[in-house]
Amino acid sequence: MRYFRALVCIILLVLSVPLAAQTINPYSRLVDPLAISRLDEPDFAPIRLAYGYGNGWWGADTANPGYDIFAEDTGEGIITHLYVISRVPDSLTTFKLFVDGYLLRTATMQNFFDSTDGFLSHPLDTIIGEARFCDVQIPYHKGFKLLTRDMGTWYDYGWRPLPSNASLPAAEALRSTTLLQEEAQADSVYRKPALIWRGTTGKDSAFASLLRPGVDSTLLTIYGSYVVRSFWLLPSYYDSTLDSVWLNIYWDGEANPSISTSLLSLFGQSYDFRDLHSLPIDFTQDSGFAMRLPMPFAHSMRIAIRNNSSKPVTIQGKLSAIPSAVDPNTLGYLHARYNQVNPTRYGVSHHVLHVKGQGKYIGLLMGIHDMQHVQTFEGDAEFSVDSSEWNSFHYEGTEDYFNGAEYFSYGNFMMPFGGTSNAQANFFRFHYLDAIDFRNAFDFDFQHGNDNDSHEFYRTLAFWYQRQIPFWTNHDTIVAGKNWEIAGGGYSSGEQIDMLLDSIPLSHCSADSNGAFDLQINVPALPLGFHTLSVNGVTSPYTIYITPIPTIQLLDEPKPLSVKVGDTLHIEGAGFVVGDSVIASIGGKLASSAWSISAENQLAGWV
Repeated sequence: MRYFRALVCIILLVLSVPLAAQTINPYSRLVDPLAISRLDEPDFAPIRLAYGYGNGWWGADTANPGYDIFAEDTGEGIITHLYVISRVPDSLTTFKLFVDGYLLRTATMQNFFDSTDGFLSHPLDTIIGEARFCDVQIPYHKGFKLLTRDMGTWYDYGWRPLPSNASLPAAEALRSTTLLQEEAQADSVYRKPALIWRGTTGKDSAFASLLRPGVDSTLLTIYGSYVVRSFWLLPSYYDSTLDSVWLNIYWDGEANPSISTSLLSLFGQSYDFRDLHSLPIDFTQDSGFAMRLPMPFAHSMRIAIRNNSSKPVTIQGKLSAIPSAVDPNTLGYLHARYNQVNPTRYGVSHHVLHVKGQGKYIGLLMGIHDMQHVQTFEGDAEFSVDSSEWNSFHYEGTEDYFNGAEYFSYGNFMMPFGGTSNAQANFFRFHYLDAIDFRNAFDFDFQHGNDNDSHEFYRTLAFWYQRQIPFWTNHDTIVAGKNWEIAGGGYSSGEQIDMLLDSIPLSHCSADSNGAFDLQINVPALPLGFHTLSVNGVTSPYTIYITPIPTIQLLDEPKPLSVKVGDTLHIEGAGFVVGDSVIASIGGKLASSAWSISAENQLAGWV
C-alpha cells in the first residue's frame, strides 16, 4: 500500500525565549480558546513525527526481545498523535508504551486504542475502519518509548519536546483536582465544540448584502482591538455559483487579504454540498457556515466579498467579537490560502502553502473534484519547516493524514480533528493538539499518487496563524534611482514611522488618522543584491533585491521542478520601458510568448 520506509524527521525551532520557566497546561488548546493562536507560549515548540511502514526507526529494543522501537524521546515533552493501520490479526500486533521508565500501557492494537491511558484520559479520535488513532496529551518528564511487535503496520506517531524555558506540572500534580477539571472541560469541548467559547460574551455585528454580478461589496468593517470568537455566513441558495463568490478578510488596513477563498471551498466542498462537522468549522445547508477559530486584530477588520458569477446572490451573516488588547507579537493573525490545480502535473506535488515569517499551521480543507483514479490516495502530505531539509516529514498516504484508512473504504466519518464528508471528494484535518510551529518558513505540498502520477483537480484551503507584518511594498525587486512604494496600516494615529533598508535610513513620516501611511521613495544607490527592510523595528521576512537592469521572475507557485514542451510559464518583470523589444528564449531556442509593459515599467505575460 505504501513505499516501505521508516523515517523520522525532527522539527527544531530556534526560539528566543525568556529565562523564566513557564509551566505548560496540557489542555490549553481546548480549555483556552485563544491558545491555538498564540505564538509566544512555552508550547510553541518542536514537533517530531516518526512515520513509515514495518520496522521501527530505532531498531530492536534489547530490553524487550521481539519488539522494535517505533518512537522515542528523552527529557520532557508531550505525546500528541498516535495512528496505526495493520492488516495482520489483532492478536499478532502488540504495543508497549513506556513513560518515564514505567510501562504505562501494553495491549493488542484494538485494546490499546480502545482505552489509552494518560492525558486526555481516554482517546479523542478512536477507530475508523482499520485505522486506530487518537490525538491525546500524554506528558512525560524523563522520556517515553513506544514499542511494537509486528512488521505489518503503517504508522504516524507524533510528539513535541518542550523548549528549555518550559516545564510540565510536577508528576504528583498530574492528577491534581485542577488538572482533572481541565481534562474534563477539554473532553466536553471535544464532544461539543461550541463550548470552547463558554464563559465569554461578544459584541455581535450582523450584516446582509445582495451581491450583484461583477460587484465588490464590503460586508462589515470593525475598528478597534478585538478577538473574533465566531463567524457565521448563510447564502440565499447553494449551487456552483458559490465557487465564483470570493470572500476576502483584511487585518489592520493591509493591502492584500489574509483570508481569501471562494465560499464553496470555505464551506469545505469541492463540488457538492455535504454537511461538515469539526471542532473549528460547521456547515449545513440549513444553518450555513460557522467558524469558531479565534481571529485577533489590533486595529481593524474588513470583510469584503465579490460576486464573479453571472447570478445575483444574497449573503447574510453575523460576527461576534470580544474587546481585547491584542498584541500582534503574542497572538498570530488567522490566514487562509486557497490553491487549485487542474490537472495536476506529472512529477510535481500539488502546492498547498508557502509562508515566510513566524507562525503556526493548524489545518486544511481539501477537495478532489470528480476524482478519476483511486491510486490518487497514495499521495502523501509533505511538510518542510524553516527551509531545512532536515526539518521535513510526511504522512503515510492521503487517508492517513485525514485519519482514515484503506482509501476511506469505510465511508464518510467526521471527528472533531479530521474526516471526510464525501469519501471521494471532501476531506478535512485540524491540528489542535499537534499544530506545526515554524519560525522562519513553512512549506506544504500534497502528492497525487505514489509518483505524483495521477491527473486530478485538486483544491486546498490551508489555515495558519502568523505574526502580522504591518507594512508592505509594491515590489520586492527594485532598481536604484527608481521610485518605490512602501505602505502600511495598523499603527496609532500620528505614530512616527521610521524605515531602514539594512541599516540605511530610507525615510520617515507619521501615520495618518487611520493609522496608515503610503510613501513613494527613491531607491538609494546601495550595493546590488539582497537587502532587508524594517519599519519601526519590525523586519520583513521577505528580502528586497536591488538590480541595475530590467529583471523577470517566474510567478508560478511552486516553481516548476521541470518543464516539457507545451508548458506555460507565467512571468513578471521590472525596469522595462514601453516600446521595448522583448524576445524570449529557453536553452537558446526561441519560445512563443505574449506580454505587455505598463506605464510604470512593469512587464507581465507568459512564455
